[in-house]
Amino acid sequence: MLNKPALKNSLTALYNQTLDNGNLSPEEAKDAFIERLANAIEAYVKTATVNYTGGLTSTNGPVTGIFNHNIV
Repeated sequence: MLNKPALKNSLTALYNQTLDNGNLSPEEAKDAFIERLANAIEAYVKTATVNYTGGLTSTNGPVTGIFNHNIV
């Protein structure tokens, strides 16, 4: 599961920061936008949680649960 509302908030802030910064040249604004967009996407992907519901089996039956690990 991913946190889509947090991504939307990040992208809104990114958009507003880009529009509100008239001190940058078009090239600088593009570079800043792309860097912030990449950071927002990376942060969004790292919020993922995985609920494993099957596929592996053990002597006690199917393996299920939640992965307790961060995406790096």
